Amino acid sequence: LAVKKSTHNSIFTSNYGLITSIILILLGMILFNFFNSSQKYEFNSNNSNNNQIHDYMQTQQQIISPETLAMQRELQKAQLKSFDLLLKELKLKYPNQTNWFWANIESSFKHSVIKQKDPSIVLLVNDKSNEKLAQDLQNDLMSNLLKSLNSQSVQNTELTIDPKNDADLFDMIRENNYQRAKLYIDEKLTSLFSNNNNKLALVKNIEQIPAETMLLFYTYGDDLQNAKFPGILILMSLNLDTDLSGLQRTRFLKSSSSFTKFVEDYLFNMWSKKVHEDKLKPLFTRIANNVIFVNTE
Repeated sequence: LAVKKSTHNSIFTSNYGLITSIILILLGMILFNFFNSSQKYEFNSNNSNNNQIHDYMQTQQQIISPETLAMQRELQKAQLKSFDLLLKELKLKYPNQTNWFWANIESSFKHSVIKQKDPSIVLLVNDKSNEKLAQDLQNDLMSNLLKSLNSQSVQNTELTIDPKNDADLFDMIRENNYQRAKLYIDEKLTSLFSNNNNKLALVKNIEQIPAETMLLFYTYGDDLQNAKFPGILILMSLNLDTDLSGLQRTRFLKSSSSFTKFVEDYLFNMWSKKVHEDKLKPLFTRIANNVIFVNTE
Protein backbone atom coordinates (compact mmCIF):
# COMPACT_ATOMS: atom_id res chain seq x y z
CA LEU A 1 0.00 0.00 0.00
CA ALA A 2 2.85 2.35 0.79
CA VAL A 3 4.38 1.75 -2.67
CA LYS A 4 1.05 2.40 -4.44
CA LYS A 5 0.58 5.66 -2.57
CA SER A 6 4.09 6.83 -3.56
CA THR A 7 3.40 6.09 -7.24
CA HIS A 8 0.10 8.01 -7.14
CA ASN A 9 1.80 11.06 -5.58
CA SER A 10 4.55 10.96 -8.25
CA ILE A 11 2.02 10.96 -11.09
CA PHE A 12 0.07 13.81 -9.49
CA THR A 13 3.28 15.83 -8.99
CA SER A 14 4.27 15.28 -12.63
CA ASN A 15 0.84 16.34 -13.92
CA TYR A 16 0.80 19.33 -11.63
CA GLY A 17 4.18 20.46 -13.01
CA LEU A 18 2.94 20.10 -16.59
CA ILE A 19 -0.22 22.06 -15.89
CA THR A 20 1.80 24.79 -14.16
CA SER A 21 4.14 25.04 -17.13
CA ILE A 22 1.23 25.38 -19.56
CA ILE A 23 -0.38 28.09 -17.43
CA LEU A 24 2.89 29.98 -17.20
CA ILE A 25 3.37 29.76 -20.98
CA LEU A 26 -0.17 31.04 -21.59
CA LEU A 27 0.31 33.89 -19.12
CA GLY A 28 3.58 34.73 -20.84
CA MET A 29 1.87 34.88 -24.23
CA ILE A 30 -0.91 37.04 -22.83
CA LEU A 31 1.56 39.43 -21.22
CA PHE A 32 3.67 39.57 -24.38
CA ASN A 33 0.66 40.41 -26.56
CA PHE A 34 -0.55 43.00 -24.08
CA PHE A 35 2.88 44.62 -23.88
CA ASN A 36 3.28 44.55 -27.66
CA SER A 37 -0.16 46.10 -28.15
CA SER A 38 0.65 48.79 -25.62
CA GLN A 39 3.87 49.56 -27.44
CA LYS A 40 2.04 49.82 -30.75
CA TYR A 41 -0.60 52.10 -29.25
CA GLU A 42 2.09 54.26 -27.69
CA PHE A 43 3.96 54.41 -31.00
CA ASN A 44 0.83 55.32 -32.94
CA SER A 45 -0.10 57.87 -30.31
CA ASN A 46 3.37 59.36 -30.40
CA ASN A 47 3.35 59.27 -34.18
CA SER A 48 0.00 61.08 -34.22
CA ASN A 49 1.34 63.66 -31.81
CA ASN A 50 4.43 64.06 -33.96
CA ASN A 51 2.24 64.62 -37.00
CA GLN A 52 0.25 67.23 -35.09
CA ILE A 53 3.46 68.93 -34.05
CA HIS A 54 4.70 68.81 -37.63
CA ASP A 55 1.48 70.36 -38.90
CA TYR A 56 1.67 73.00 -36.21
CA MET A 57 5.25 73.82 -37.16
CA GLN A 58 4.26 74.12 -40.79
CA THR A 59 1.47 76.48 -39.80
CA GLN A 60 3.89 78.52 -37.76
CA GLN A 61 6.26 78.71 -40.70
CA GLN A 62 3.43 80.06 -42.83
CA ILE A 63 2.90 82.95 -40.45
CA ILE A 64 4.39 86.00 -42.11
CA SER A 65 7.18 87.66 -40.21
CA PRO A 66 7.06 91.40 -39.45
CA GLU A 67 9.94 91.94 -41.87
CA THR A 68 8.07 90.21 -44.69
CA LEU A 69 4.92 92.19 -43.90
CA ALA A 70 6.92 95.41 -44.08
CA MET A 71 8.33 94.41 -47.47
CA GLN A 72 4.86 93.57 -48.75
CA ARG A 73 3.52 96.94 -47.65
CA GLU A 74 6.35 98.72 -49.44
CA LEU A 75 5.66 96.69 -52.58
CA GLN A 76 1.96 97.55 -52.40
CA LYS A 77 2.75 101.25 -52.02
CA ALA A 78 5.00 101.15 -55.08
CA GLN A 79 2.40 99.27 -57.12
CA LEU A 80 -0.35 101.69 -56.09
CA LYS A 81 1.80 104.68 -56.99
CA SER A 82 2.57 103.18 -60.39
CA PHE A 83 -1.10 102.32 -60.93
CA ASP A 84 -2.26 105.86 -60.11
CA LEU A 85 0.20 107.34 -62.61
CA LEU A 86 -0.74 104.90 -65.36
CA LEU A 87 -4.44 105.43 -64.69
CA LYS A 88 -3.98 109.17 -65.23
CA GLU A 89 -2.38 108.44 -68.60
CA LEU A 90 -5.30 106.24 -69.60
CA LYS A 91 -7.80 108.89 -68.59
CA LEU A 92 -6.02 111.36 -70.86
CA LYS A 93 -6.00 108.87 -73.73
CA TYR A 94 -9.70 107.99 -73.28
CA PRO A 95 -11.29 111.21 -71.97
CA ASN A 96 -14.88 110.28 -72.84
CA GLN A 97 -15.04 107.33 -70.47
CA THR A 98 -17.14 108.09 -67.40
CA ASN A 99 -15.99 108.55 -63.84
CA TRP A 100 -17.93 105.37 -63.04
CA PHE A 101 -15.82 103.51 -65.61
CA TRP A 102 -12.50 104.54 -64.03
CA ALA A 103 -13.77 104.20 -60.46
CA ASN A 104 -14.87 100.63 -61.15
CA ILE A 105 -11.51 99.67 -62.63
CA GLU A 106 -9.64 101.35 -59.79
CA SER A 107 -11.67 99.87 -56.94
CA SER A 108 -11.64 96.36 -58.43
CA PHE A 109 -7.88 96.40 -58.99
CA LYS A 110 -7.02 97.80 -55.57
CA HIS A 111 -9.46 95.61 -53.64
CA SER A 112 -8.79 92.31 -55.35
CA VAL A 113 -5.20 92.48 -56.58
CA ILE A 114 -3.40 94.88 -54.25
CA LYS A 115 -5.25 94.05 -51.04
CA GLN A 116 -5.71 90.38 -51.98
CA LYS A 117 -9.41 90.25 -51.15
CA ASP A 118 -12.36 88.79 -53.06
CA PRO A 119 -11.75 88.19 -56.77
CA SER A 120 -13.31 90.68 -59.18
CA ILE A 121 -14.80 90.20 -62.61
CA VAL A 122 -15.35 93.41 -64.58
CA LEU A 123 -17.51 93.21 -67.70
CA LEU A 124 -16.72 95.80 -70.39
CA VAL A 125 -19.63 96.23 -72.79
CA ASN A 126 -19.71 98.03 -76.13
CA ASP A 127 -22.18 98.29 -78.96
CA LYS A 128 -21.43 97.22 -82.52
CA SER A 129 -20.14 100.56 -83.76
CA ASN A 130 -17.60 100.86 -80.93
CA GLU A 131 -15.91 97.46 -81.19
CA LYS A 132 -12.49 98.65 -82.40
CA LEU A 133 -12.17 101.28 -79.68
CA ALA A 134 -13.28 98.78 -77.04
CA GLN A 135 -10.58 96.32 -78.11
CA ASP A 136 -7.89 99.00 -77.89
CA LEU A 137 -9.14 100.05 -74.47
CA GLN A 138 -9.17 96.47 -73.17
CA ASN A 139 -5.59 95.88 -74.34
CA ASP A 140 -4.40 99.18 -72.85
CA LEU A 141 -6.06 98.40 -69.54
CA MET A 142 -4.43 94.99 -69.26
CA SER A 143 -1.04 96.33 -70.33
CA ASN A 144 -1.08 99.13 -67.76
CA LEU A 145 -2.41 96.96 -64.93
CA LEU A 146 0.41 94.53 -65.61
CA LYS A 147 2.95 97.36 -65.63
CA SER A 148 1.68 98.44 -62.22
CA LEU A 149 2.26 94.99 -60.76
CA ASN A 150 5.68 94.69 -62.35
CA SER A 151 6.85 98.13 -61.27
CA GLN A 152 9.22 96.59 -58.70
CA SER A 153 10.63 93.84 -60.92
CA VAL A 154 7.96 91.37 -59.81
CA GLN A 155 7.37 88.95 -62.66
CA ASN A 156 3.66 88.85 -63.41
CA THR A 157 2.07 87.60 -66.59
CA GLU A 158 -1.45 87.88 -67.90
CA LEU A 159 -3.64 85.63 -70.03
CA THR A 160 -6.00 86.50 -72.86
CA ILE A 161 -8.75 84.06 -73.81
CA ASP A 162 -10.46 84.89 -77.08
CA PRO A 163 -12.54 82.42 -79.11
CA LYS A 164 -11.99 84.59 -82.18
CA ASN A 165 -8.21 84.14 -82.06
CA ASP A 166 -7.85 80.71 -80.49
CA ALA A 167 -8.31 78.03 -83.15
CA ASP A 168 -8.60 75.18 -80.62
CA LEU A 169 -11.27 76.92 -78.57
CA PHE A 170 -13.08 78.04 -81.71
CA ASP A 171 -13.26 74.44 -82.99
CA MET A 172 -14.58 73.15 -79.65
CA ILE A 173 -17.38 75.71 -79.71
CA ARG A 174 -18.14 75.11 -83.40
CA GLU A 175 -18.41 71.36 -82.72
CA ASN A 176 -20.72 72.03 -79.73
CA ASN A 177 -18.19 70.45 -77.39
CA TYR A 178 -19.08 72.82 -74.56
CA GLN A 179 -17.71 70.73 -71.71
CA ARG A 180 -14.37 70.34 -73.43
CA ALA A 181 -14.25 74.10 -74.01
CA LYS A 182 -15.05 74.62 -70.35
CA LEU A 183 -12.19 72.36 -69.29
CA TYR A 184 -9.86 74.02 -71.80
CA ILE A 185 -10.47 77.52 -70.42
CA ASP A 186 -10.38 76.29 -66.82
CA GLU A 187 -7.00 74.64 -67.35
CA LYS A 188 -5.54 77.81 -68.84
CA LEU A 189 -6.81 79.97 -65.97
CA THR A 190 -5.71 77.45 -63.35
CA SER A 191 -2.24 77.25 -64.86
CA LEU A 192 -2.01 81.06 -64.78
CA PHE A 193 -3.33 81.71 -61.29
CA SER A 194 -1.55 78.77 -59.66
CA ASN A 195 1.48 81.04 -59.76
CA ASN A 196 0.70 83.43 -56.90
CA ASN A 197 2.31 86.34 -58.76
CA ASN A 198 -0.20 86.17 -61.61
CA LYS A 199 -3.39 88.11 -60.93
CA LEU A 200 -4.79 89.26 -64.29
CA ALA A 201 -6.75 87.67 -67.12
CA LEU A 202 -8.77 89.00 -70.05
CA VAL A 203 -11.66 86.99 -71.51
CA LYS A 204 -12.76 88.55 -74.79
CA ASN A 205 -15.96 88.19 -76.78
CA ILE A 206 -18.00 86.26 -74.25
CA GLU A 207 -20.98 86.50 -76.63
CA GLN A 208 -19.23 83.74 -78.60
CA ILE A 209 -18.71 81.48 -75.59
CA PRO A 210 -21.64 79.13 -74.88
CA ALA A 211 -23.57 79.45 -71.64
CA GLU A 212 -22.63 75.90 -70.59
CA THR A 213 -18.97 76.87 -70.82
CA MET A 214 -19.41 80.23 -69.11
CA LEU A 215 -20.76 78.50 -65.99
CA LEU A 216 -17.16 77.76 -64.97
CA PHE A 217 -16.78 81.43 -63.97
CA TYR A 218 -19.17 80.87 -61.08
CA THR A 219 -16.23 79.68 -58.95
CA TYR A 220 -13.84 82.33 -60.26
CA GLY A 221 -16.11 85.15 -59.14
CA ASP A 222 -17.22 83.71 -55.81
CA ASP A 223 -16.58 85.35 -52.43
CA LEU A 224 -13.26 85.21 -50.60
CA GLN A 225 -14.02 82.01 -48.67
CA ASN A 226 -15.24 80.01 -51.68
CA ALA A 227 -13.41 81.47 -54.67
CA LYS A 228 -11.13 79.17 -56.59
CA PHE A 229 -8.45 81.88 -56.65
CA PRO A 230 -8.82 84.88 -54.31
CA GLY A 231 -7.05 88.11 -55.10
CA ILE A 232 -7.43 88.05 -58.88
CA LEU A 233 -9.00 90.36 -61.47
CA ILE A 234 -10.64 89.10 -64.66
CA LEU A 235 -11.70 91.57 -67.35
CA MET A 236 -14.37 90.37 -69.76
CA SER A 237 -15.68 91.94 -72.93
CA LEU A 238 -19.15 91.72 -74.44
CA ASN A 239 -19.86 92.99 -77.94
CA LEU A 240 -23.52 93.79 -78.46
CA ASP A 241 -24.86 92.77 -81.85
CA THR A 242 -26.67 96.08 -82.31
CA ASP A 243 -25.96 99.80 -82.08
CA LEU A 244 -27.43 101.66 -79.15
CA SER A 245 -29.61 104.64 -79.85
CA GLY A 246 -28.57 108.08 -78.68
CA LEU A 247 -31.27 107.98 -76.03
CA GLN A 248 -30.11 104.59 -74.73
CA ARG A 249 -26.49 105.70 -74.70
CA THR A 250 -27.33 108.81 -72.68
CA ARG A 251 -29.43 106.85 -70.22
CA PHE A 252 -26.78 104.16 -69.70
CA LEU A 253 -24.04 106.71 -69.21
CA LYS A 254 -26.08 108.36 -66.46
CA SER A 255 -27.36 105.22 -64.73
CA SER A 256 -25.11 102.22 -64.15
CA SER A 257 -28.01 100.25 -62.61
CA SER A 258 -30.18 100.58 -65.72
CA PHE A 259 -27.26 99.51 -67.89
CA THR A 260 -26.56 96.50 -65.66
CA LYS A 261 -30.22 95.47 -65.97
CA PHE A 262 -30.02 95.87 -69.75
CA VAL A 263 -26.90 93.65 -69.94
CA GLU A 264 -28.39 90.97 -67.70
CA ASP A 265 -31.50 90.82 -69.90
CA TYR A 266 -29.31 90.67 -72.99
CA LEU A 267 -27.27 87.76 -71.64
CA PHE A 268 -30.39 85.99 -70.41
CA ASN A 269 -32.01 86.15 -73.85
CA MET A 270 -28.79 84.88 -75.41
CA TRP A 271 -28.13 81.99 -73.01
CA SER A 272 -31.48 80.91 -71.52
CA LYS A 273 -32.23 78.56 -74.40
CA LYS A 274 -29.36 76.34 -73.30
CA VAL A 275 -29.10 76.89 -69.54
CA HIS A 276 -31.92 77.09 -67.01
CA GLU A 277 -32.63 80.36 -65.23
CA ASP A 278 -31.70 78.83 -61.86
CA LYS A 279 -28.11 78.48 -63.08
CA LEU A 280 -27.92 81.76 -64.97
CA LYS A 281 -28.95 84.03 -62.12
CA PRO A 282 -26.07 82.97 -59.82
CA LEU A 283 -23.70 83.33 -62.78
CA PHE A 284 -24.89 86.90 -63.36
CA THR A 285 -24.06 87.81 -59.77
CA ARG A 286 -20.45 86.84 -60.59
CA ILE A 287 -19.87 88.16 -64.11
CA ALA A 288 -22.43 90.99 -64.27
CA ASN A 289 -21.87 92.52 -60.86
CA ASN A 290 -19.39 95.09 -62.23
CA VAL A 291 -20.70 96.13 -65.64
CA ILE A 292 -19.29 99.22 -67.33
CA PHE A 293 -20.20 100.81 -70.62
CA VAL A 294 -17.47 101.64 -73.13
CA ASN A 295 -18.32 105.04 -74.53
CA THR A 296 -17.26 106.41 -77.90
CA GLU A 297 -14.25 108.71 -78.13
